[in-house]
Amino acid sequence: MEGAFIAIEIDDERLSDSIFSDNDYIVTSYSREVLQNKFIEISNLLGIVGALAAVIVFIVALVVVKYIVKNDIDRHIKIIGIYKFLGYRNKKIV
Repeated sequence: MEGAFIAIEIDDERLSDSIFSDNDYIVTSYSREVLQNKFIEISNLLGIVGALAAVIVFIVALVVVKYIVKNDIDRHIKIIGIYKFLGYRNKKIV
């Protein structure tokens, strides 16, 4: 069966003295299936984070577009009123 060994070096002297008296490494082995499952979990998590970021960007874009359109209408409201007073129809103003 194929697998992987993961070794983590311990830098803290208190930890290595109290738990692993003569050893400065923690060695763990995982089977290929376990590692594949972990990589799938990580990729799923990254996908969720990416989807949330896309939703946030979309919402911010909607707010910005709404602000720009409202601001443009507010800026030109007097001109639109003048055109209506002069007899222009809505189709000609647009």
